[in-house]
Formats: sequence, C-alpha cells, structure tokens
Amino acid sequence: MDRVDLVDEELVAWARGIRAGHRLAALSNAGADLERRLDHFGLADVFEVVLNSHRLGLAKPERAIYQLAIDRLGVPPEQILFVDDKERNTAVAEQMGFRTHTYLSLRGLQTALARIENGPASD
Repeated sequence: MDRVDLVDEELVAWARGIRAGHRLAALSNAGADLERRLDHFGLADVFEVVLNSHRLGLAKPERAIYQLAIDRLGVPPEQILFVDDKERNTAVAEQMGFRTHTYLSLRGLQTALARIENGPASD
C-alpha cells in the first residue's frame, strides 16, 4: 500500500473535532486524484478549501501557491497555521508570514496549536 493510501484516523478525528472553531484547508502536492482520495476516505467535508497543486499548475514550495491559499482563505498569513511534514515547505510559508509547524506527530501539532491559541506561556 502506498503511503498516500494510509489515513491517520486519530488525526482525522481530531481535525473533525476542531472544525467548529477553525477553518481548515488542504494545500497538497498530491496528484490529479486528490479530490477522489478525499471522497474515498470520507475527508472531503473536513476542508473548507482544497488547493490541488496538480490542477493549479503550482506546487509547494512555490510562493504563488501559498499566496493562493491566503487569497482563498481571505485572511492574512499571520492568522494561518501552515502545517506540512516537509520543512522546505514550512520554511517558505514562514518567510511569507505564516505561522508554521512541521508535522511529526498529532501530539506535536496539538501542542503547537494550543501554544498559538493560548499565547506564550509566562514564567
């Protein structure tokens, strides 16, 4: 089974749980079948915006695709947490003003989001 055919059910459940208070978007370098895969795995309703690099003719880490995400979401980059499992993609997003997190685990992502929502901890 190809890695893209694996779904982290815990991550999906968490994403579904936070949708009420957050806008979720997918910015993917997946192939032409991204939307079909989202439908197949029951994920199409998780994302408000889906940006498929194959269909757009742009790919991460091209700056133009990040700008398109900003435009489609209609919010400034500093209000967006960009999450990706490749540091080269988060590095460009950070240069453009996004808050970023390089995904290694759900727990790490949860901690990063909590830190943003709760502000810096005071010592």
